[in-house]
Amino acid sequence: MDTSHELAADAPRLGPNFSDKVFLLFLVAILVAVTLLGIKNYQEGLKTEKTKENGETWLAWMTEAAEKRFDEDYPIQACKGGIQSPADALKHPTAKSKNDAPALGTWGACYQYLMTQTPLKDLRNPFTDELPQMIAQCSTADISTAGAIVLENLVATPLGSATPFVAKQLVDTDPIDYKMQIRLTVCDKGGDNIKVSEFDF
Repeated sequence: MDTSHELAADAPRLGPNFSDKVFLLFLVAILVAVTLLGIKNYQEGLKTEKTKENGETWLAWMTEAAEKRFDEDYPIQACKGGIQSPADALKHPTAKSKNDAPALGTWGACYQYLMTQTPLKDLRNPFTDELPQMIAQCSTADISTAGAIVLENLVATPLGSATPFVAKQLVDTDPIDYKMQIRLTVCDKGGDNIKVSEFDF
């Protein structure tokens, strides 16, 4: 009786079978997917951090300007606070000029200066690689607001009001010749608010 062939046929096979190979391929696919998802989430996190940095750069410039812009010798006329002297008014009329430049003493003139004469003009929205837009509010229904900046003028309400202030978007025609309270917010990838700070300007 030749039992050697029977023993060879009954011996267990060494190594993975087909099911094992399918399972291993599935594990590899899961590991690759998790790795790619981790990389994508990390990159999106970096974009959110860059958006916050943009807001903090705006905050730094405006808070530094707030300390000096009411000084008589403050050099940036477009963002200067306080009432202009008659001589200044003649040199820099508040009415719009022929070239339709924003009036001095308004946010439009200051914003134009910031976007042409300061490092703020070099900031980029990490989600679009363009200049961060100034918008009225972040919106989860509109993902194009990702990376945008919201500047709101916090206007005090009369004593006894239910809310201490009303938040209004800072627009070009708003006067800035007085001490203002500003709220600065940036928008994350999903259009949610990320509050940076409230500060005097």
